[in-house]
Amino acid sequence: MKLKTTFPKGFILFSSVLLLGIFIVENINHRFWLNDFRVYYGAAQAMISGTPVYGTLFALGSGYFKYSPFTLLLVMPLCMFQYPVACIIEYMVLACSIIALFMVCGQIINQYLFYERLKKPGWILSVVFICSLNHLVRELHLGNINVILLLLLCLSVYFILQGKHVLPGILIAVVVMTKPFFILILLPLVLRKNYKTMLSFSVSIILFLVNPAVVIGFPKNIQLHREWFQTILDHNSSFPSNNTIENIIRTYVSPGLAGSAQFFIMIVIVMAYFILYFYHTSGERKNPSDDKIKTSNLVMETFLLIAILPSIFKTDTQHFLLSVPLLIFLVYQSAVTKNYFLIGALFLLVMMYGLNSSDLLGKNLSMKMDAAGILGISNLFILASSLFVYFKFMRKAIPA
Repeated sequence: MKLKTTFPKGFILFSSVLLLGIFIVENINHRFWLNDFRVYYGAAQAMISGTPVYGTLFALGSGYFKYSPFTLLLVMPLCMFQYPVACIIEYMVLACSIIALFMVCGQIINQYLFYERLKKPGWILSVVFICSLNHLVRELHLGNINVILLLLLCLSVYFILQGKHVLPGILIAVVVMTKPFFILILLPLVLRKNYKTMLSFSVSIILFLVNPAVVIGFPKNIQLHREWFQTILDHNSSFPSNNTIENIIRTYVSPGLAGSAQFFIMIVIVMAYFILYFYHTSGERKNPSDDKIKTSNLVMETFLLIAILPSIFKTDTQHFLLSVPLLIFLVYQSAVTKNYFLIGALFLLVMMYGLNSSDLLGKNLSMKMDAAGILGISNLFILASSLFVYFKFMRKAIPA
């Protein structure tokens, strides 16, 4: 079934004005730094010049390059420009990606997760945009690429729903080559036997591993990949994060929790996904003629796996933008059902998720909320709420 694409003009105008305003304010305050992008830009220049890529400090803070050599091939075209000009281009790419991300998520959710569709969903996208604005501002300020990766994942779901398989595999491969922990989202494709997409993904991964050799030669390519793998291990073991499940357990339940707990937490989450998958497939077998049940289950499983990743792995707070698809789903459901209890609960959840800003709360309170892992807790509530609402909705929507 093809998606009937709609363009929420009101949301596009609203978000464009806000994103332009952020750009202007950043420049007025002389804070248009894009330090994360500075790392990509510096590492790409280092690859071109043959100087060290990994272990070199390209920006203040954790300014070490942590991504694959292939990622630098995507950044190299920007090295043709001076850094200030490249920053403007990067900001424009991020701004367009943010708008496209909300539109793609809204289209998928309105088309595939609801039997009752909203004719004018643009205001819902605007509400979620405001709820996640704190994280979006940080993403834009740093010049990071999480929204681009999330957009590619949502586009891969979009194309799979349209019956296309090669392009989704390529898009997922780009994401996994950038941040390998995204490989968990392959679980729905493997279990649902989407072999064409998996083949496209596998071939793309091999090509992306080899491609840098065209620029730097095979020996240097092998060396850079070894350094990349080591950098990933060092980053995960040393990066501080108060919002993972591991740290939340350590803070509120067991202060002496072993460092190896992250591995066991991942196993539990994978097992939980298998239970969810078998529960979904049992319902699908009872309604074999209803294709919408299968597609909606695939969408929800994928969005849940994407959203739980920052709760497993130690990452920056802006990675919790990965929960945006679920937030859109929850706000959609609130609008469809007009359930005031759900609306009130969602309001409190959004307060926990999106208001921890030192500009709004002050530095001391903001640091206390971060130390308490409020963002991580809110993410777990978003996941649990999405599951609860989805099950409740599907029980009513699926014919007896």
